[in-house]
Amino acid sequence: MNGDGTQLALGDEAGKIFLISNMRQLNGSSFVIQTLHWHANGVSSLKFVPQTPFLVSGGAESVLVQWHL
Repeated sequence: MNGDGTQLALGDEAGKIFLISNMRQLNGSSFVIQTLHWHANGVSSLKFVPQTPFLVSGGAESVLVQWHL
């Protein structure tokens, strides 16, 4: 989850990242889910870069991917 609690990132075994936005809406009706995909294998690490619009992901490819959100 990012620093202000409005986004959550989840990675799966197929290399996809699911970015869930508008997390502060408790009723769930306004959640926005985006799918990001670069990794050929499972995503093993995700980190929001504090006070920036960036997410960094890592996987079995030994590559860090920087996502501009």
